[in-house]
Amino acid sequence: MNLICRQTLGLFLAACGILMMVGCAHYNLGSNLPNDVNSVAIGDVSNQTNEPLLSAYARTELPALFMQDGGLRVVSEEKADCVLHTRILDYRLRNIGEVESSSADDDKRLNRTVVYGVNVDLEYHVSYADDRHRPTVPRRVVGHAEFSELADLDVVKKDGLKQAMYDAAEQIVGAITNPW
Repeated sequence: MNLICRQTLGLFLAACGILMMVGCAHYNLGSNLPNDVNSVAIGDVSNQTNEPLLSAYARTELPALFMQDGGLRVVSEEKADCVLHTRILDYRLRNIGEVESSSADDDKRLNRTVVYGVNVDLEYHVSYADDRHRPTVPRRVVGHAEFSELADLDVVKKDGLKQAMYDAAEQIVGAITNPW
């Protein structure tokens, strides 16, 4: 009886191993890009919002995250194997809520902190220098950040927009360089 259980267990484990190999056969390790693409340029970043700093944040965050990822070298458009094109479609600032706290002094004053959230909507696609590869289909991402109003909403809003752009850029770089 013990021998039959061992054989059955061995067959079961072998079957599981085969199923795992077959199930994972279509996955690609490495980049989503063709094998001969080793460099990227940050192409046009069109901004369709009324917030001019978003373009500057995208132009800062995208190359920095590609360099941090290390999957592609960031070069000029003339030298690049592919070019990333980005459109900033919209951003939304909203009040998430308020947090009240009392001061530690004798007056026990109430302090109110307003918490905001910001979403930045982007669309991107990759075009290739080599005509053998078709441009990718445009994809959308939404970067998100939360921040609290301290002294001046305009000052912290800029930081929140930069954080949301970082989040969106991180999603773009990850989608381009990592297929999973």
